[in-house]
Amino acid sequence: MLQDALRHFARYGLGAAREARNQAERAFFSGDRQGYERWHGICRTLDRRLAEQIARDLDPGEKAFETL
Repeated sequence: MLQDALRHFARYGLGAAREARNQAERAFFSGDRQGYERWHGICRTLDRRLAEQIARDLDPGEKAFETL
């Protein structure tokens, strides 16, 4: 995960955490649980608070994926 986060940071610089959040949201809303977890992990590596916000906003108790 750290290597993925570092590569992502190299590409997006200071906006990398926000871009990872955007990717996590896209994956979440498309039903891609694995993609969501990957991007959420990258975001968490770069910015813990932003990742916690994603979890609160999108994944409270992971109930959203129970219907998929």
